[in-house]
Order: sequence, then C-alpha cells, then structure tokens
Amino acid sequence: MKYLVIWSVFAFLTAASTLLYQGNQYYAQQQWTAAADQYEAAANKNNEWQITAWFNWADALYAQEKYAEAAQLFERVAIESPYYATKALAYYNLGNALLKQQKTAECIEAYKKSLRLQPNDADAKYNLAYAQQQQNQQNEQQQDKNQQQQNEQNQDQQNQQQNEQQNEQNEQNQQQQNQDQQNKQNQQNQQNQDQQQQQDKNQQQNQQQDQQQQNQSQQGQAKGEAGKEGENASSAVGGKEGEGRKGEVRKMSLQEATRILEALKNEELKVQQKLKKAQGRRQNSETDKDW
Repeated sequence: MKYLVIWSVFAFLTAASTLLYQGNQYYAQQQWTAAADQYEAAANKNNEWQITAWFNWADALYAQEKYAEAAQLFERVAIESPYYATKALAYYNLGNALLKQQKTAECIEAYKKSLRLQPNDADAKYNLAYAQQQQNQQNEQQQDKNQQQQNEQNQDQQNQQQNEQQNEQNEQNQQQQNQDQQNKQNQQNQQNQDQQQQQDKNQQQNQQQDQQQQNQSQQGQAKGEAGKEGENASSAVGGKEGEGRKGEVRKMSLQEATRILEALKNEELKVQQKLKKAQGRRQNSETDKDW
C-alpha cells in the first residue's frame, strides 16, 4: 500500500489541513478509526485538500479491511486528481483493494492503468503478474469445477437413464410374472375343468354300466321265470322235451315256446270245461231237492 501524506508549513493555515495533520498523527499510531474520522472531516470541507483527504481516508479504511469502501475512494481520486503521480498511486491502491475482494479481472485492469501512468513501477508490475497468476489459477479451478459439474451432470443423467431402464425392466419382469401367474392359473383351471369333465364322464359311464347290469339282471330273471314256466308246462303235457338233466339250463327255441303255449291253452280249455260240468251237476242237484 502506498500513502499520500502531505506535510507543509501551510497546512496549519486552514481547518482542513489541521484535520489532515491530526489524521496523520492517528494513522502513524495505527489508530485507523480515529484517523479515518479526521480524514473524512477534512474531505467534507470541500477545499484544495479534498483529494488528499480522500486518498488518506481510503488508506485508513483499507487498514481496517473495509476494502469495498476504500476501493470507491481510490477510484474517485484516480478519476478526479489532475496529477499523474496521484492517479498512478490511486490505481495501484485500487488494484490492491480489488485483489483483497478476489476481483481478479478488475484488479488486473487497475494495475495496468497504474503502469500506463508509471511504467517503471516495480510494485505495480509485481502485483500485476501475481494477479494474472491468480486469475490463471482461478480459471483452471473454474474449468475443473465446470468439468466436475459436467461430469456430475453426465453421471446424474447416466444414473437417471439406468434407473429408468431398471424401472422399465422391473415393470417388464412384473408384467411377465403376472402373465406367468395368469397362465399358470388358467392352466390349473383348465386342468380342474378337465378333471371334472373326466369325473362326470366316468360317473356317467358307471351309471350306464350299472343300468346295463340292472337291465341284464332283469332280463336274466325274466328268462329264468319263462324257463321255469316252460318246464312246468312241459311237465303238465307230459312232453319229453321239457325234461332235462339235473342242474343244466337249456335254451328254448321258438317252436318249443309255441308248442308250450298251445299246450297251456289246451290245458286251460280242459280245466274250463271241467268247471262247467261241475257247475251243471250242482244246479241239477239243487233243482231235485226243491219240491
């Protein structure tokens, strides 16, 4: 930091100069706040010491680390001062205040303006090189940060795509699982239906078989009764054809059945004739007794 302190025997002739003198005393004792108050009061007098008061006031603010306020005053001095040396000092200090605020690009421009006014200022050259180095590092850091952000963004997009693909795959798997379960259920239902149909079919067949067996049994009984009647009829008419060996069942032909029926009819006719004769005798006996 460079300072602009004016000492003159004429400084004691005005109130502003008296304030500047007091401010310099406080500044020398590192009483920055008190010095700033004196410089501010001198600057408000609006006299020929105003630019000097602004400059020293900015120095006191800079010492208090009030870099933004100091930068405003240094820039004001650089613009309004008619002296190149004062402008160069103001731009140099402005660069320092901006560098403290990490405004690298702006401080570089301030150092360049100072060097245009005083090209041989070694401090301004050093600070300019330092600020440019800081700017390069900041640019590299910014590039790294941007690259990292881009990588993170790409990674987020990739993760999002993977999540979407995974969700889609999970949905397809769930749909396939549901379809498999539905197919399995349909297959089980079809199997149960087939089993029920087979059971109904088997039950129907069993009922038909039972009905057939019952019909056959009834037919067998009917044939047995018919055979027994035929044997009785054959015995009644004395036919030899009715005789058979004991324990043996013989089939009856149509001619035999016809003959048996004729014999039965004749036998019945004889029985009826006998009954008529018996009734006639009874009537005659009753008539004889009726006298």
